[in-house]
Amino acid sequence: MERENPEPLIMIVGALIETTDSLDETLKGQGWRVIRASKVDQALIAAQREPPDLIVLDDAACAASFAASAATLDAPILALVSSGDDVSIPPGCADAVARPFREDTLVARIKTQLTLVRLRREANRSSRELESRARALALAISDPLMASLAAVLNLAECRDDITGRHIERTRLYCRLLALELQKSPRFSAVITDDFVESIHNAAPLHDIGKIAISDSVLLKEGRLSEAEFAIMKTHVTIGVQALRRVRDAYPKNGFINMGIALVGSHHERWDGRGYPNGLFGENIPISGRIMALADAYDALRSRRPYKNPLTREETRRVIGEESGKQFDPAVVAAFLANEPRFAEISERENDDRAAWQP
Repeated sequence: MERENPEPLIMIVGALIETTDSLDETLKGQGWRVIRASKVDQALIAAQREPPDLIVLDDAACAASFAASAATLDAPILALVSSGDDVSIPPGCADAVARPFREDTLVARIKTQLTLVRLRREANRSSRELESRARALALAISDPLMASLAAVLNLAECRDDITGRHIERTRLYCRLLALELQKSPRFSAVITDDFVESIHNAAPLHDIGKIAISDSVLLKEGRLSEAEFAIMKTHVTIGVQALRRVRDAYPKNGFINMGIALVGSHHERWDGRGYPNGLFGENIPISGRIMALADAYDALRSRRPYKNPLTREETRRVIGEESGKQFDPAVVAAFLANEPRFAEISERENDDRAAWQP
């Protein structure tokens, strides 16, 4: 739910409140509001009036009670555990701090959890907007190619300055790979002419869910923290959810179905170490296996604020080394057979500042 008061509300629950009078002032000094409850039932009643943003819990065994209440379901729990413990995080809790604790340590841990709360809420708001636009898209558009263009231009809206040419390059790479794989008897029954056209048209949707990722994560220069990367990974499921709503209106539209499969699986890995579902081998849709290599090739060959582009030779070596690991060996073979054409596209479409034009 949206909150009218912008100041985070911290709920402290348990015997802690009898022994740490200074904690209340410390937390308020951070600009946070504080509410205390000595028992869980008191805390749940108070949460009905105003759900807390975070709970500091003196007895981790009570965490399940908060998970069962709608008012506290989304509030992360920071547990205080005995100093003799190994400070592992108890079930149902987001973090743990050993007693006796330093107040500055507790404040730092609270700040981390509140940051994650804020990022999740921003993602949820953007996701709702994405779903609303997807419904409008379903009502207004039936032509596959135009659905692709509208989804990319109206939903992604080129939120960063590299989106446009990346979209054009990767859709061309996907077409090259599909045409090469189509030559093999192993794939000829699956990769039909319609498949080739569908993946060419659907490829621009692969990162559509990034519209729901906050600017602080999406546009960050440099490597993401573990928590930020966890937020970034949600773009896959967000994109799938949005496209499924389009499919509700066009259940037989092969282009939309292709988009769902491609969006949902292009970060899976051949060795099963990808996300979001840890699929491996041929359990990954062939569209996702194709998109994974196309996306990775473009990332390797492109300049970013935190890295220089790799050369053709370096890129070819990296992708070859990932055959059977990150990538389907058959897709890698298709790439190697077309590497000169990949390089031609990369060099021709190399202006990352230009907006994509259909």
